[in-house]
Amino acid sequence: MRHFLTLCAMLSMSLFIPLKAIAAGHYQVDSKISTVSFATIKKQYIVEPAVISGVSGNLDDQGMLEVMVPLKNLDTGVSIRNDRLNELFFNAATFPDVKISAQVPAELMKGDRVVTQATIAATVTLYGKSQTLDFMLNIVRVGNVISVSSVKPVIVDGTSFGIPKEALQAVSKTVGDIAISSTVAVNVSLVLIK
Repeated sequence: MRHFLTLCAMLSMSLFIPLKAIAAGHYQVDSKISTVSFATIKKQYIVEPAVISGVSGNLDDQGMLEVMVPLKNLDTGVSIRNDRLNELFFNAATFPDVKISAQVPAELMKGDRVVTQATIAATVTLYGKSQTLDFMLNIVRVGNVISVSSVKPVIVDGTSFGIPKEALQAVSKTVGDIAISSTVAVNVSLVLIK
């Protein structure tokens, strides 16, 4: 029995050390404070802001960033509007997350301190369709913390991701057939911690 326990202890130690070493270079998105925000426009002039919280993901030591944006956490400030956007427009039951992936330039991964502005091409997957979009970002890395925020919004048209025009029309009908734009300005605010 003693030999069995010793073997188990050695095995667990041999597994623990490599996993710890692998995880050492990774940054995790802080889901408590990382967000993606956008604003819808109706009647040409009425702007309604929305924020999606609970964003998760990680950045590995090779500079590969993977982010998941959960549509269930969409908050427009009006719960029925949240439901309508999720059910009628985003079809969140079928496509619950927006996925973002990007290769971070190597120079941003070096040194103890980085303060810069950079445009990073990211693959965005929404409604089952992927596109590459350019994000102009302020990036600050000090020690074990990275802060990333939009310099300017990225303009996204839902129909270009395959969201049918009928989905937007369905949302419009719930508010008296008001004209609603399928194009929104999107901002990101991420904090990653090692």
